[in-house]
Amino acid sequence: MLRKICALTLLACVSFSFSQRAQAAQPDTEPERREMLHRLLFAIYDKQSKFDEASIELSELAKLKPNDATFPLTAGSLLLRQKKYDEAMTRFDEAIKADPNMAEGYAMKGQAYAALKKYKDAVAQYTIANTHLKTGQNFSAQISVNQQMLDKQVQDQQYLDAINGKGKAKPKAK
Repeated sequence: MLRKICALTLLACVSFSFSQRAQAAQPDTEPERREMLHRLLFAIYDKQSKFDEASIELSELAKLKPNDATFPLTAGSLLLRQKKYDEAMTRFDEAIKADPNMAEGYAMKGQAYAALKKYKDAVAQYTIANTHLKTGQNFSAQISVNQQMLDKQVQDQQYLDAINGKGKAKPKAK
């Protein structure tokens, strides 16, 4: 049992994106210790898909660093995995407000729109994300995929309209 806990803790620390920022040595101040503890607990809960507990840890981290845009972005990502798209978009908006140049915020919002089949909005968000690129980022593939999905959606709607008689009226025979 102890080995499992140690292995899970080690795995969580290695895979958790926030761990890159953690200091190798023991933190010197109480806020740094609390931050490290909340990051570790978040990583564990995230790996176990315990979304409520992970969300609580993110809230605690956000209290420690209220201007850090990565916390609402990560919270939105958790909500996206739970298919709570509207709540996720609210969190992505918070992240964008905290850091308007964060491409990931726009991209994640685009992902939420794509999940809701709002491909036009998804394309718009990915396009904005492409204007805020950092090294190694590129959202052109997501733009292309969502544009194709939008085109298909429009074609399907036109087909359904034509079948149901909502398309262009045919000229009457004389």
